[in-house]
Amino acid sequence: MLSLQADNTITPNSEARWDNAVTYQSTNLSGVTGKAIYANGPLNIALLYQTRQNVYPTGFHNPARARTSTRTTSVAATTSRSSK
Repeated sequence: MLSLQADNTITPNSEARWDNAVTYQSTNLSGVTGKAIYANGPLNIALLYQTRQNVYPTGFHNPARARTSTRTTSVAATTSRSSK
């Protein structure tokens, strides 16, 4: 089932939060954060890493005409566990 609230299933106190679920949100470790949720059912795991360099706000004086560069690497894995 897909919905507009799908990303909020991991957010505490959200209307879309799954019943009987446990959520963990990591601390910020050098710009890397993580979220995990487990409910009685399939277990899904995803990882995203993003680096941004030379990002300037709009209107910033940039005489060297430096460019913005973004590198993104994402890895996702899904594992299912059936309960009997």
